[in-house]
Amino acid sequence: MKLIIALTFLGVALTLACSPTGFHSSKDLSSPTDANHVIDGEIIMSRANQTEKSVVAVELFDRNQSVLTYCTGTLIGPNTVLTAAHCFNSKLLPGVIGFNIVFETRTKFYDPIRRSGFKFAQHPQYDSTPKEWYFSNGEYFDLKKHPEARANRGEIKLIPQNDHDLAVAVFNGSLPPGFELAVIDTDAHANYAGLVTQFYGYGRAVDYFDAKGRYDTSTGQLRKGTAIVDSDFSENEDRFYTKKNSKNWVCQGDSGGPQFITDRNGNKKIIGVNSGVGVNEASVRKVTDIENNRYNASNPESQKSYRDVLYSCRERSQIAKVGAFADWIKREEQRLLSQLPGK
Repeated sequence: MKLIIALTFLGVALTLACSPTGFHSSKDLSSPTDANHVIDGEIIMSRANQTEKSVVAVELFDRNQSVLTYCTGTLIGPNTVLTAAHCFNSKLLPGVIGFNIVFETRTKFYDPIRRSGFKFAQHPQYDSTPKEWYFSNGEYFDLKKHPEARANRGEIKLIPQNDHDLAVAVFNGSLPPGFELAVIDTDAHANYAGLVTQFYGYGRAVDYFDAKGRYDTSTGQLRKGTAIVDSDFSENEDRFYTKKNSKNWVCQGDSGGPQFITDRNGNKKIIGVNSGVGVNEASVRKVTDIENNRYNASNPESQKSYRDVLYSCRERSQIAKVGAFADWIKREEQRLLSQLPGK
């Protein structure tokens, strides 16, 4: 899907969403969205361990069965995948009516192993908690950082944050040989700040523009990377962020992919689901400039700002928390499975 600036034209997080099948203009941005590739990540050609054997691609299609894009997901049951809610958001991906689960390390095989999707459930609070931004003289200010702005003349705008970005999807058929199930975090009160995560995705391997300034998607190959959980882990109930200076970053196509940590006993568990790319005040202002046609395609400095700020995934990654919603995940899994034919 499109890289969406987790704002609705402005945004609080670039939705990584599914891997797009074509180029989208800046007007389509809404920043967390579809699945995204792991920037500078390691290619996975064969699945060597339990975590790698649990990652799948979520193929999204329209009424003509044409593939629109991909997200990433994780097997948490023989017929169940954990992914991101925004992958099924028809406002972000017009025309989407169904999904398949693809069991390959590359999505573009001629005849991939796939299972047809049955049903999915988005978290009921998905994208329900907008963030307040103060808008004045063409600029946006974060009211959490600038509470004094409330006393000034100007407009306060509520912008979606892509919060509670979790979805459970159930598919038909059996689990192919060679795949294993991942374990989800169930600790709603843990603070994982400072820990290193290992994450996966079928998204972009390079940022939006390569060194020569060309647009490059490079999606569809399973990769893995590492990141560091940022210090503000406990600030939000539903999401956390990984540091901007991490080794790798999530990007378009990685949406829905897992963030694993290793516990004291050496076991791996999913503490988060790839959701988007964090956006700060400067990024929001840059989006505003572009929407107001202040972006000049012939100006090298303007082009550089456009690429480095708006189209860069090398920011803090936004991750949906799993532990706080483990009960909901299991409950929805059982509800959907009870409707699955043959179960």
